[in-house]
Amino acid sequence: MNIDKSQNYGAGYSPTGLIRFALAVGCIALATLLSASCGGGGGNGDAAVYSSNEDGLTGIYMVDPSSGSVTRLTSTAGEDSTPVWSPDRRRIAFISDRTGSPNVWVMGADGGSEELPFRDMEPVADFRWAPDSNRISLLLGDESGGRIFIGDLEAGTTELLTTEEERVQLGGWSPDGEWVVYAVLDGDRAGLHKKNPRGVQEIKITSGSDTNPVWSPKGDLIAFNRPGDGVLSIFVVGPDGDDEKVLYNTTGADTSFEWSPDGRRLVFVSDQDGNREIYMIDVNGEDAPVRLTRNRASDDYPHWSKDGKRILFSSDNDGDFDLYTMHLDGSSQRRITTSDTDEVESDW
Repeated sequence: MNIDKSQNYGAGYSPTGLIRFALAVGCIALATLLSASCGGGGGNGDAAVYSSNEDGLTGIYMVDPSSGSVTRLTSTAGEDSTPVWSPDRRRIAFISDRTGSPNVWVMGADGGSEELPFRDMEPVADFRWAPDSNRISLLLGDESGGRIFIGDLEAGTTELLTTEEERVQLGGWSPDGEWVVYAVLDGDRAGLHKKNPRGVQEIKITSGSDTNPVWSPKGDLIAFNRPGDGVLSIFVVGPDGDDEKVLYNTTGADTSFEWSPDGRRLVFVSDQDGNREIYMIDVNGEDAPVRLTRNRASDDYPHWSKDGKRILFSSDNDGDFDLYTMHLDGSSQRRITTSDTDEVESDW
């Protein structure tokens, strides 16, 4: 940087001051760049991830909702599916059968540093990130039965959570990371259960054919599905089995629900009118749900943006499923992927 010492820089300015100012600006720019490259609120802070079979090879992709710019993150033989951001958005976990059987893989927010953290843990049917972004609950098995394990990424170890093999469905973690909720699908233990990975407590929350448990971000409620009279309704219950109530009960099936980041609302899918549309409901149970999509296509798999201001969803409006975004009232719908294959497994 060349400084003309004869130049008048005005009151309060000097060549030395300008140099310090330039260095400060440069440091700020560098810090911003480094933050963006590390994820966790950086350059990938608003990106959505999804799986697609665009060229005969199922891989993981990332899309910028604002620009529609798409980046392919994986391109190996085998099938990579079900990508999910870690809570701190520094890593992405997904299921891949590239080694011959489905297992959980983890990569950086930019798609680099792919690794298989838990070897000899196959086949993995489902997984959930813990709030600390270091542990992952793993469901090993198939439709005939399975067991749940807890994997520690830092230590590279796994521990058994459920000791008996049974037909189970993995739910989410409590916000404090102390409990994992899951559903037992049949037998005397049918219903929702919670167990703390660091202890031995195993508590039954509900009884019967309840499925799809999801813990609220506030930790005060668990949403789940309960069948009855030809319908599949959404219920909520306290984490100890108290204050159970039906949240929405209508004809058809109400599924694919997800909590808003503030824990006040659920976005969900209902086929009450003959095809799958997206709705939103306040968990106070006093207001009727708001319908967000209206068309003859199937709209499915809604996800909240991290700031709670928009919703990502899949729609087969043009014959195959693409990703769209919209505001919370269903307005400003915008298509953000344009491939000729289905994009349904996504996370935002």
